[in-house]
Amino acid sequence: MLGSTRGLLTINFYSLIHRKGLMVIGAHTSIRPRVESYPHYWTKDDDINLLLKLLTTGRINVENLITGRYSIEDAPLAYHELIENKDKHITILLEY
Repeated sequence: MLGSTRGLLTINFYSLIHRKGLMVIGAHTSIRPRVESYPHYWTKDDDINLLLKLLTTGRINVENLITGRYSIEDAPLAYHELIENKDKHITILLEY
């Protein structure tokens, strides 16, 4: 789950999470410390460093999230595509 959900939500935690052995971690960026880090309360820089490490070691793969590629010169077309075809795209990559 990703986003900033509001309102009431009904989820069958047993069948959707518990039975599958999934872990749910809540996070909200406004509660992060700006400078110091300590276990389980990371800064934005800590998150970025971990993400880069996971990407470079192949632990996570985001290639399948890229649903379009455009040159930077075609950025207006890319934004138009995102607006007009919201259901088609997850991420459009602008290549410099």
